[in-house]
Amino acid sequence: MAIAPEDMLEQLNKLAASVMGVRDAPEPVVALCCRVLGSTLATRAPRRDSSSTQRLRDVDALRTKVEKAKGARAALRFDELRTQLRDADALSVQGADGVVELLGLVSGDAQTAAPFASVCRTGGGFSSSAPVEEEPETPKKDWGLAGWREGPPPSKTGLDVVEEERLLVRDCLYALQGIDGRYVSRDRSLDDTVPSVDRLVAPKLSTVDGVREVCELGWLYERCDRFCSSTSTNEGRCRGALRAAVRDELSDYYRLVAVLEAQLRDEGLSLRRLLVWLVEPLERLRLLANACDACAPQDLQGGALCASLARLATHGDDRVRDLVEGLLAKTSEPVLAAIRRWVCSGKLLPDPAGEFFVQETSDEDDFWASRFALRPRMVPAFLSEEVASKILVVGKTLTFLRRCCGDDRPSFVSVDDAAFTYGSLNLEKVVEEAYERTNQRVLKALKEDFRLLDHLKALESCVLLAQGDFALQLVDGFDAAAQKRRGAFGSSGADAVAALDRAVRNSNACRLFEGAVQRLKVVVLEGDGVSFGLDYDAQPPIDAVVDAGAREFYGRAFSALRSRRRVEARLTDAW
Repeated sequence: MAIAPEDMLEQLNKLAASVMGVRDAPEPVVALCCRVLGSTLATRAPRRDSSSTQRLRDVDALRTKVEKAKGARAALRFDELRTQLRDADALSVQGADGVVELLGLVSGDAQTAAPFASVCRTGGGFSSSAPVEEEPETPKKDWGLAGWREGPPPSKTGLDVVEEERLLVRDCLYALQGIDGRYVSRDRSLDDTVPSVDRLVAPKLSTVDGVREVCELGWLYERCDRFCSSTSTNEGRCRGALRAAVRDELSDYYRLVAVLEAQLRDEGLSLRRLLVWLVEPLERLRLLANACDACAPQDLQGGALCASLARLATHGDDRVRDLVEGLLAKTSEPVLAAIRRWVCSGKLLPDPAGEFFVQETSDEDDFWASRFALRPRMVPAFLSEEVASKILVVGKTLTFLRRCCGDDRPSFVSVDDAAFTYGSLNLEKVVEEAYERTNQRVLKALKEDFRLLDHLKALESCVLLAQGDFALQLVDGFDAAAQKRRGAFGSSGADAVAALDRAVRNSNACRLFEGAVQRLKVVVLEGDGVSFGLDYDAQPPIDAVVDAGAREFYGRAFSALRSRRRVEARLTDAW
């Protein structure tokens, strides 16, 4: 029956052990048998001549010797194994007999081995070449970085297949680090070129494809390393954190390269085994290089940089999502630290690159409305617009309490730091709680400490002319002041101020909050004739409620209500 070529080595072991009388045949003997097999694989149709007949007799004599020495069972086993070897698909009968003869030669019987001495020839089989001389043992090469670099390059290469593969793998390890080797290199004048492989050590196309796959990993490493090494004059903290995160990922890659170099130096490393080692790192480095390319533009800072990474995290593959979220967690740390300081104390961290989505302006006129602004482009993707707006209001309220109300207390006595980390589900809850607390504090301060309601009552009674007796006297006084002829150096404005004072003293307006009544002031209105209006000079922190827009509205309302009061007075007189 026929046996497969891959089972032939096992049969040779059994046959050699049977002939030599040992349990396990020595490896050199089996290797020499394989060498004979290699020389006879092409001779599929043997010719029976006198030499073949003599060789068959000699093999039969060897079988008789085995039977005498070890018994009938050993001879039967000898015949069985010899028959299987002769019937092999990839071996001729002549080659099978030659292997059996060779086993007789190495069994130690000089009389039996003499006719078969021609087996040990160069090329194996029954070659007529000169006998093979034992090659002197060469010292083991140092396949480390230094030893390999110092050694001269092979020419053609003059090495066996194993050493050529070691050279190729050594160059592949250089390519993993972006370094050109002797046989694997690329044109540095061109960007993103495929490395060229010397066909002297990589004659097979499959080997070239494997080397190029390794070189792709080195090319991806160079992209990531180029991102880490590039710097700008105004680099923000988020970009620096991202570079540190990429360096951490590359440190694992460096450790892998060190392990592979140790294996090549100590145990030997084949190209196929190297490719198996690099399957997972290749996928991971592809994702890392894509993330570096997405964040390469220098105008991406802060929340915009986090948003660019967050778009890559929306992926169905868990490995992609885990890698990108790991980078995003470290990149967003500066933004989350700024949010924590802003929400807890109402203070901004130094931000020369403008990475935080809350920006302080130089507008001092309206502290509450214009001092701080929200930059939507810098809002991170993991924050909604509503949460970002509440964060702005919380910090602005704390700043308002500190600068305008003299209240320097933080929003929280103690806060959970874990809430201000990427992926935390408590961040929104903490912001909502701080939002409610600060609103209650500012309302309490305005109502109790600064008597906001009394100021609003004075506005209603005086500016909106809700106090009847005050309104009648003020309208009459302003009309009289407007009609009064001015002297050469006089002004009717003083008469209008005196009319306001008389209206306050002679009406129930004198019972209003004195601090609010003192904020009333007379303004000269522009028009064809002389006309006067009433304004309210709001000071901090009341001006946060009665701002410039509200005061303008109150001024227009006063003019309209004054005309209405004048008409009512004329109708009353006419009645």
